[in-house]
Amino acid sequence: VARSPDATRQLASRARRRVQGSPPPEADLASQRSIVETFLAALRRGDVEGLVAILDPEVVFRIGEDTGNVREVRGGRAWAANAVTFGRFAQLISPAVIDGAVGLVMAPKGKVVRVMRFTFDGGLIVRAEVIVARGLLDAMEIAPVEVPTSAPAG
Repeated sequence: VARSPDATRQLASRARRRVQGSPPPEADLASQRSIVETFLAALRRGDVEGLVAILDPEVVFRIGEDTGNVREVRGGRAWAANAVTFGRFAQLISPAVIDGAVGLVMAPKGKVVRVMRFTFDGGLIVRAEVIVARGLLDAMEIAPVEVPTSAPAG
């Protein structure tokens, strides 16, 4: 397939998800969007308690490096306390639909350099994965989050 092993695994994983189920209903995407926007707003404000409120207490954050090393941070409070130190970069991050679910993308000057994918359960983030490996980023389907339009006043 002319892709790296990591990118090939990502493509296979995405294909399996599509074969096994249908895309998430719009209500799920709306719920995901709300959680992600709350997450991003708290990150931008440096609001540890705001982040903790939408993170499962046992959340797992995985951060993948270009070299293939993966680092894990477990626990909402532990992660949130460290995350706010990077809040200044949050202005470069925006919500996007990543492989069919709402996540975050950092794309300065239009080039995707980092993606954060989430797993949601019960209105909380239970898992997050930060992806920086070029091969994995190139294999992802990334689309803007649709902005709901309001009905014209009538």
